[in-house]
Amino acid sequence: MAAKKKELKVWAAADLGLADNEVGRAGAMYDILEVLIPDRKSRVEFLTGTPEEAAAKLVEKAAQRSESFIGSKEHSNDFVFDRNIETTNSNR
Repeated sequence: MAAKKKELKVWAAADLGLADNEVGRAGAMYDILEVLIPDRKSRVEFLTGTPEEAAAKLVEKAAQRSESFIGSKEHSNDFVFDRNIETTNSNR
């Protein structure tokens, strides 16, 4: 681990030819009002069993998730199917 032993060089504003009011908070173009760290919402689940059993569980989980997504109020208008739409092939 050579990186652990390497000396860390610290630069001051003067070392870079800058005035103190050009760096840091005094020289910032923006003020940071707050920093938000998002909640982790993902879950990991290991599927056990034979490959066939794991595949069946995966299909079941995917079906449950799609049902809850499509049936949710906030996404209920995202999917509209019209079987009467005619499609044309522009290559003809």
